[in-house]
Amino acid sequence: MAQLSTLGVMRAFPERVKFVEALLGADLPASYRSFLSQPFSQPTALMGVPFQGRQLDVQEFLRLDDDADYLQLDSTYSRVHNALPPNMVPFARDLGGNFFCIVVTGARDGRIVWWDHERRVGDHHIEDVAASLDEFMNAMTEFSDDDA
Repeated sequence: MAQLSTLGVMRAFPERVKFVEALLGADLPASYRSFLSQPFSQPTALMGVPFQGRQLDVQEFLRLDDDADYLQLDSTYSRVHNALPPNMVPFARDLGGNFFCIVVTGARDGRIVWWDHERRVGDHHIEDVAASLDEFMNAMTEFSDDDA
């Protein structure tokens, strides 16, 4: 099945994965490839994940489908990959535009981290959120303002 690319031309899912991996310089984790290849609907309620005794909101997930351009992994990553810390790819974002990322190489390989985009250039501080994509997804619950 063909998908819309960031350039507005039809491109197949495997080509879109290869595009992201070329920018990343590494393969996407198998768990994330599987997630991207499955039918998916954005949550209808604002979701959250536990983080340091509170919840971080999870507004939307990045995909490789025919949804809006701002929700596409390839489009988003091509715009932000130079600002992100190395060796990670965003898969979701919060209401503030910060990213939840999967670390793809190194000591934190496979971990889910949160990256606050409001920082100085070159500040690559990240916060661990979950040990894996599965753990992250299983930990999500409906977001409560009381936890913010």
